[in-house]
Amino acid sequence: MDEKTVSARNISLDLLRIVATAAVVMLHTAKRVWYNVPVSSTDWYISNIYLSAVRWAVPVFVMISGALFLSRDVNIKKLYRNNILRMATAFIFWSFIYALLWHLEGLGTKEAVKLFIQGNFHLWFLPMIMGLYMALPVLKKITENEKLTKYFLLLSFIFAFVVPQIISYVTFFSEEWGSVLSNLYGNFHIDIFLGYPFYFILGYMISCGKISVRRFSSVLMGICGLLITVLLTIVFTSYKDQAADIAFDYMSINVMLMAVCMFTLFAKNGSSVKFSQKGEKAVVAVSKACFGVYLIHEAILIVIKSQLKFDMAGTMPALSIPVVMIIAFAVSLGMSLIAGLIPGAKKYIV
Repeated sequence: MDEKTVSARNISLDLLRIVATAAVVMLHTAKRVWYNVPVSSTDWYISNIYLSAVRWAVPVFVMISGALFLSRDVNIKKLYRNNILRMATAFIFWSFIYALLWHLEGLGTKEAVKLFIQGNFHLWFLPMIMGLYMALPVLKKITENEKLTKYFLLLSFIFAFVVPQIISYVTFFSEEWGSVLSNLYGNFHIDIFLGYPFYFILGYMISCGKISVRRFSSVLMGICGLLITVLLTIVFTSYKDQAADIAFDYMSINVMLMAVCMFTLFAKNGSSVKFSQKGEKAVVAVSKACFGVYLIHEAILIVIKSQLKFDMAGTMPALSIPVVMIIAFAVSLGMSLIAGLIPGAKKYIV
């Protein structure tokens, strides 16, 4: 895909990237209420709905990457020089920024150094996507055979979603029996089928039509996934009388259903949305700035809480969560667009 010309782009994926980025900002905004209010309060239930409704965002990012990268030839040298290097430099730069920010907020020097090494919590995505890029030549070979690809997805679905989810639920109620099942599962040692390659390949298969999901089916999947996420979180939280995020796992069937819904609605039906040439250019510009938004928005949320002394938990979360999310997204987008004008920043930092 030539990102230099609008006509060569899949605008529907650009739209989806923008929506997914907004969803991530919403996720990180709502969780600040979800973790910090009594689980019996109305505020917790409201934040639970917000939080559950956007769990699909990160898997969708991976599906977008899979749809784009697996649909074109792989040049390993360019892959490392362009994509992997960009993720690495962005990780190092923003890990330093967040370590410095938290140090100024009172974090000790030793802990700040640790934070720099491992990255702020939301930066985990960068090493993960780097790993997928490194595996891209192998994943590309798998997708060249449709039957082999579907076999890979089947085993991945079983061993990365179904079995781990069963084990995590059993462990939640009984650590003893959960440990027994976990030990048995661990003995299979089939790591090749685990993790985010499932979403990476699935995004490609849906986008190119090798796996077809009807619009009605995708909407039904999304609704079911959302309801299951909301209700299971309430059940697990009520059982232990403390916030339980077990149903929020990205490698859970309920989250996967929501991700497939959102990806299908945009990737297969988003092209029906028509823009003028200027509109398309604006969508592409915002889409390109979304990586920077992802990297920056947490800093904005930290500043809103620590410097502006604004606590969503005590200020009508039903309203304050979306308002703060919009502010964080808008400020991050502006900063990302401005940073993109700096020579080298767009290529290596945002």
